[in-house]
Amino acid sequence: VFLVGWGLEDWQLRQEAAEPLVVLAQDGVQLLSGNGPRFPARYETRLHPGVEARLRYDRGRWVQIELAGGEVGWVPRSAVLFAAP
Repeated sequence: VFLVGWGLEDWQLRQEAAEPLVVLAQDGVQLLSGNGPRFPARYETRLHPGVEARLRYDRGRWVQIELAGGEVGWVPRSAVLFAAP
């Protein structure tokens, strides 16, 4: 039982390091289908400050994030705050 618990905790720490937590800092941010303003919105709903997500990819001025519900999309890098390690 101890080894299973330790293995699960180790896996969780590796996942958090691979996909760190980010928090939206701007109001009205939309998840886009690509990494640029010309891509269409993935969803009509706009996001609000304080929404937490996991960083999936970082491409210069754009980051791809995954919300808790599994929604994935791109937002401007300037719209998010990166959690300290």
